Amino acid sequence: MTIRTIIITAIMALGLSASAQYKSVVYDLEKNFFNEGQPLPFETHIMLNGQVPSNVDLIELQIMKGGDIDGVPLYRGEWKRTSLNQTIFNLPVNYKLRQNNEYGLKISYYLGITSEEKSALYRILGTSVMTYLDQSVSIKGNDIKMSKSSKKVHEDLDAIVGQGLLFYQNDLAYEFPGFSDIIEEKLKEFEQLNLKENKFYQFRLKEDSTYNKRFENHAFFQKNMNELKKLIDSELIAYINTVSYVTAEVKKVDSYATEKGQFILPVNIGYGAIYNSGGFENLSYGQSSYLGLSFPLGNSALKSNLLSNSSIYLGAYLSNFDDENGEEITGPFIGRPLFLGVGTRAFKLLRANVGVTALQKDASESNFDVSQIYVRPSINLSFELGLWIGQLK
Repeated sequence: MTIRTIIITAIMALGLSASAQYKSVVYDLEKNFFNEGQPLPFETHIMLNGQVPSNVDLIELQIMKGGDIDGVPLYRGEWKRTSLNQTIFNLPVNYKLRQNNEYGLKISYYLGITSEEKSALYRILGTSVMTYLDQSVSIKGNDIKMSKSSKKVHEDLDAIVGQGLLFYQNDLAYEFPGFSDIIEEKLKEFEQLNLKENKFYQFRLKEDSTYNKRFENHAFFQKNMNELKKLIDSELIAYINTVSYVTAEVKKVDSYATEKGQFILPVNIGYGAIYNSGGFENLSYGQSSYLGLSFPLGNSALKSNLLSNSSIYLGAYLSNFDDENGEEITGPFIGRPLFLGVGTRAFKLLRANVGVTALQKDASESNFDVSQIYVRPSINLSFELGLWIGQLK
């Protein structure tokens, strides 16, 4: 085989590996299930695809815990139309599902919104907000009346707009954040506003005894109210200008199952050493091959951190050791040294761990003496092999 052939083969293998990073899942809009009703793949990235109606410009996927279809999403992804002739959507799902679990999935289809529809939305929301504001803040005689606290009025204004935008989506995929703190501060001013301290009114009263204070107070109130409405209107229209889509249809699939994984027992076969005593000049140690099991501290398919690559190791050395005096050292229970350690993955199959080894001197077949058991530090290298036990239930 030539070097050219080797290079081409390696490049093709890398390409196949990259394309295999996503598992294809086909969604049927009419039947509302995936892969003809088969469970979803687990611990891998998914490429969700299916037919898209010609008038749909945006598809949004939300993944929730099973049985909580309207809860807070664990993951949110979307597909946007890039050309008019697209009939198939491909939505990458960069969230790995757990094996033998159930999830709720919500798929929303959005139409593009026209400028006329956007203007109509602005008029409807603007009217609702201003009507509520007029009902909540008013002037009676020479006093300003608020039906609720400024904080509650602010929250209600946010709720009115949020509810009105429930079926709309924007290009940035974020919900209406609520009116700014400036609006709340302006509402607080109405709570604290005292018309009797209106300086313009006090000046006119000294100059002209026939001055109509009620008229001036109403004008003063209206001036402040108009300023508040302008602020609200500017923030409302700024957000509505970002709205690009309106909901056409929402499909919900509750408690959809993932595939059942296999139960794999990680078996370690390797070589290790224990420290007996002494220093560099008179070091006494033992070494032997060993057989053991490993118990991962995390799932490497779901998390990419130190715990995902770390495991607890438990096993036995296949040979006994000799101490510095040449006497045989065994271990408790099975007559072989037993070790317990913690380690990490060095390469795909190679493992390294450090820990302690339980040793025993003068072991007797008929008597078990705890006082004869002691521990020493150990270090091990091993190859980890997955032993298939069966299918998870």
